[in-house]
Amino acid sequence: MSASAGFLLDPRRLTIAVSRAKRRMVLVASRSVFSLFSPDEETFANALLWKNLLSQTCTTELWSGERDGVRVEVWGGR
Repeated sequence: MSASAGFLLDPRRLTIAVSRAKRRMVLVASRSVFSLFSPDEETFANALLWKNLLSQTCTTELWSGERDGVRVEVWGGR
């Protein structure tokens, strides 16, 4: 996760991605993105953006199961 954290947790990139949605936004991410706790203050603060996005928009479990041996959960909301 640390190698890609700079890209994934950059708040500017998230803002651009969210603002480009016309009708719907589909976000595919590893659970580790949402459970990241970093001792680095800036990385932790940027991870809070993802955590807030998850808690405010992904409120209903739409599907859960296994796909190719990997546990998958699909969440949605508003």
